[in-house]
Amino acid sequence: NNENNKIIQDPLAYCQSHIENDWQILTRLFDCDDETLSLVLHSILYSISENPNEAIIRLDTVEKRRAWENEFAQRYINSKVVNAHHTATDFQKIIKNNERTLESEISETLDVDETYQLNFRPRIWRRIGKASFENLQTYCVGYPNFATEFPFLSLFFEYQEQLALIKNLVPIVKFSKIFSSMLCYKLKRNDARSLTFEQFLRNNESPENLYEVFKNFAEAWNSVREHVVQFENHEFTTQMPEMKSSLPLVYALFEKRDKSLYICGAIELLANLQNEFLQKVLAIKPGCSSLRFLEGQFINNTQRHEPHYYIESLALSDARSKNIINYEWNPKLLSYSQCNLELESLWLDVFSYHQELFTTSRTILSEIRELIPQEQIPPEKLGFSTTATYNTSSRFTFGDLNAIDMVSTFDNPTELLSKLEILLCFLKRISGDCEMEISDYINKWERLSALNATPQFQKIINGLRLKHTVALYELFEEIVADVEIEYLSDKYKVKLQQNLKNEINAGVDFEQSHGTGGSDINKLKIPHRAFAIVLKRFMFRYLTSEMYNSDEVLADYLAGDTFIDCWPTWVPDDVIRDKFPKSLLAANIYDAYQYTIRQERNILLQ
Repeated sequence: NNENNKIIQDPLAYCQSHIENDWQILTRLFDCDDETLSLVLHSILYSISENPNEAIIRLDTVEKRRAWENEFAQRYINSKVVNAHHTATDFQKIIKNNERTLESEISETLDVDETYQLNFRPRIWRRIGKASFENLQTYCVGYPNFATEFPFLSLFFEYQEQLALIKNLVPIVKFSKIFSSMLCYKLKRNDARSLTFEQFLRNNESPENLYEVFKNFAEAWNSVREHVVQFENHEFTTQMPEMKSSLPLVYALFEKRDKSLYICGAIELLANLQNEFLQKVLAIKPGCSSLRFLEGQFINNTQRHEPHYYIESLALSDARSKNIINYEWNPKLLSYSQCNLELESLWLDVFSYHQELFTTSRTILSEIRELIPQEQIPPEKLGFSTTATYNTSSRFTFGDLNAIDMVSTFDNPTELLSKLEILLCFLKRISGDCEMEISDYINKWERLSALNATPQFQKIINGLRLKHTVALYELFEEIVADVEIEYLSDKYKVKLQQNLKNEINAGVDFEQSHGTGGSDINKLKIPHRAFAIVLKRFMFRYLTSEMYNSDEVLADYLAGDTFIDCWPTWVPDDVIRDKFPKSLLAANIYDAYQYTIRQERNILLQ
């Protein structure tokens, strides 16, 4: 008997109809075709046969039956239905390996031999089903830890239907503002209730443009009207009407009464949808790769730099089209889902601009020092001829050779510095043996082969090891920076006042020359050589691209841990924090550097 206690005349047909109905529901739930669903069900049956439940119990109560069903689902079902396509793919592998034993049970196997696999890679390019947004969403939601690893994409799937509505805010607000500017203080209330859009447009001096604006307004209105059911928490007693030219003008005039409540409700709904979505975007933990363009630095009371998302807040009356979410699903994006991303090697590297190495990784030199212990370069190891002498303060002392002469020693020192930037980024990602020669390391990796295109670069790195990489970079940075900072923006070249000079004199030790072991450093002041180095590096690494405003206080950056790579490693942290001039601005950095150099020269002349 069935649920209505009627006798089933044809049990076979009755069961068949239920099976077909359940089958259709499952294909929709899993967003898969019949073949995939068949493989999933066979995979479940195979798991049951391979790992049967030996315990035999009487299911004579509701509680026992529910407990058995939960255990059965946990044991055999749940892991298989999380991602139906993966389950089907995995079971196809089992079929291939056990073709003889399962051939009589399953007929969905693919007749593909190993030669075909190697030549054509069908698993990479084979279409796994009809491409659709639902298919993509099903795949992503079934991905392990999807919401954690891809928080923005997870939020997008949650809001994608609402996002498609928000674009209608632009034509609705635009038409209402045009009408307000044309009719404000000119139109009587009774006329607004009786005069139709058609009559107004026909009598207007420039009807063509207004007809187009009204058409867009009507389309937007009708797209959202089924979703607009209230305004300021008061539900409408009648549905928002369909917009057409026979309606009176009052429907397009923004006012919190009568028929104008509908446009108020539509604007409120769409504005709230955008704000709600953006608030949830801002709540995502900083570090999401999809939202890096929104990241900025926030300095808290402890001078720590914390990443933060920033979105400009605007009044709706001041907003432009670019400030409103304009989302429409593009089916062309599905072409990327036709590849099996199981290889996980289809991501491209983010494009890096020259001389912006430290904008994306301020601590890259410290990270490399931790991965690969670094040493200074012995003078006899240098692969080029110069009168420069080296000291272990990470600087060259050029004697009678000035920066311009040093630059002329190389054909293109800027290009050589760029090649070293590439090498640093690769070392940060891959690491290496500190005793390995740089030339051997470059030859080992195909992606670094372009570095060998310059004979002069090969000569420079000859005999140097990976443990010399940071020192080599700082050498060429020193050479290039001497020239580059001369072209610094004028906003960073404001002259020092006497009070700032006094503050520099109070915090910087100009009384003696310093070695590098730290034993002869005045523990109460910053060594003048280190102060000159940090100012030059900050100018070259960050201010040549004008990353910071001229009114920024330098101590907020250079007296903390975030920009520690700008300092020579031999300067104590407590001296930096205590003695760095607190009033020095980015606007004065160039003149502060020149002042320090002049003081250094005076010491040498004494």
